[in-house]
Amino acid sequence: MKTHYDVLKVSKTCSLDELKKSYRSLVKELHPDTNLNLDEDSFSLVKIKFAEVQTAYDVLKDPLKRRMYDEEIARTKNSSKTTDQKSFFDELVVDLEDVYYGGWRT
Repeated sequence: MKTHYDVLKVSKTCSLDELKKSYRSLVKELHPDTNLNLDEDSFSLVKIKFAEVQTAYDVLKDPLKRRMYDEEIARTKNSSKTTDQKSFFDELVVDLEDVYYGGWRT
């Protein structure tokens, strides 16, 4: 399983400064405006990686979200999670979609 730490190429014990440094480096490398010369497939892949970096940083830069994320990683590593069980972050996404879209999407 690829974690947010893997996406940002940092250790789980990294400082906020290390996190920012890695984030800025990756954003500079992956930003769509700096990759306009790529073919369509490669450009799409870069955009996806860029979005992953943004999401990972948004979680890890916030101490509360980072602690909750770390707890979720530890919990899922210690359990025999099946594919039909939802994690805390899966539920959070559903809750946020409910707020954004005004109801459950099916």
